[in-house]
Amino acid sequence: MEITDKLLREIESLARLPLQQDERESLRRDLSRILDHFESLAELDLQGIEPSSHVAQAEPFYRDDEPRPGIGSKIALSGAAEIEDGHFRVPPIIGEEEHA
Repeated sequence: MEITDKLLREIESLARLPLQQDERESLRRDLSRILDHFESLAELDLQGIEPSSHVAQAEPFYRDDEPRPGIGSKIALSGAAEIEDGHFRVPPIIGEEEHA
């Protein structure tokens, strides 16, 4: 499929990609190859093949939700960088002056 200058400028604008001339030519070639490949897929005989959202049909592999004992706070906190009053201590994300 031919990628015109107009189409390439529209793609560049929509993607907000300010491209140099050599980048435009590379993009033009790549897009053309991709679209040519999709056109070749249209030639496949798909008669009798049901549409699907996945290549392979797989059964869900969920396990039963059974309660089990936790690991305990001592083990959970063993890898913490900082601990305060038996809890993880993490840096504030907004600013300490707002939480003081």
